[in-house]
Amino acid sequence: MEDNQEYGIVKKREGSVYTLELGNSNGCHGCLLAGVCGRQGKVVQIDSDLNMEIGEKVSLEVKASDRILSSFVVFVVPVVLMICFYFLGGLFLSGQTKQTIFSFLGLVVGALVIRFIDKNAKIEVEIKR
Repeated sequence: MEDNQEYGIVKKREGSVYTLELGNSNGCHGCLLAGVCGRQGKVVQIDSDLNMEIGEKVSLEVKASDRILSSFVVFVVPVVLMICFYFLGGLFLSGQTKQTIFSFLGLVVGALVIRFIDKNAKIEVEIKR
């Protein structure tokens, strides 16, 4: 089994759009955040020409490039925005305390960016039975 496979159970079908409830993937076993990431039980919708049955367990393979991009967005973008906001705060605010507080606004913006990308990203997935 590969680390880039996710598993899901078909919960609903409307035409060629399937609603899947995700379980833990193979990569979750070595992850320190596996218990708190909220991935277990997440519901996703996938358009597929396969004829899957309600309750069927399927594996979803996500391309490595999509995983790397997702990791970059989740782990790097908020830190970069925090640093940028710190220096931007230095341009407009006096005092290091105000700069530091302004840098945390960068984290909030980073979280909003992640949420936007999560809701609007179209990740290609290969479904296997």
